[in-house]
Amino acid sequence: MLKNEANDVDMEAVSKITAQDFEDAANEELTKFKFADIQTEADKKGDKTSIERVLQRHLVLVSEHILGSDKKTLLPQDLWKQGETLRQTAERILLDQCGPQLKVNVLGNAPCGFHKYKYPKDISGKVGAKPRRAGVSSVGVLYVRGGSTPGHLALPLIADLLNAPRDY
Repeated sequence: MLKNEANDVDMEAVSKITAQDFEDAANEELTKFKFADIQTEADKKGDKTSIERVLQRHLVLVSEHILGSDKKTLLPQDLWKQGETLRQTAERILLDQCGPQLKVNVLGNAPCGFHKYKYPKDISGKVGAKPRRAGVSSVGVLYVRGGSTPGHLALPLIADLLNAPRDY
């Protein structure tokens, strides 16, 4: 539209729409809209190693660890190494325990939580990475938050802890 033609068109008359017309158009658009199915192929197959499942929930990465004679399902964990930042430790642990096929973006450089737990009685006092740490009966765990790209994992499990805490 040219500058001098702007006066010929009544923009107010063209842009007016009644509330009823707007509501009718919105309802018509809603009836045409098709919602995507939240149940994926991984849900149908029962694939617990897929990140592309239970899309309506947050998933947590867990793996099996042997503590004494017990097999425990825990978050991936390992010892911090001298000279590493906490973020580098988290990235190394994920790479070591989950492999390069899991692409994770660690969010931030500081942990988002802390938890301390005691070792089972049969191994309490017998663990420790260094001689000066022998006799350790508990461990402190720092949590980091991250996001991942879709894919599958070989060993660890992706647990839907809200839906079925023991179904992994």
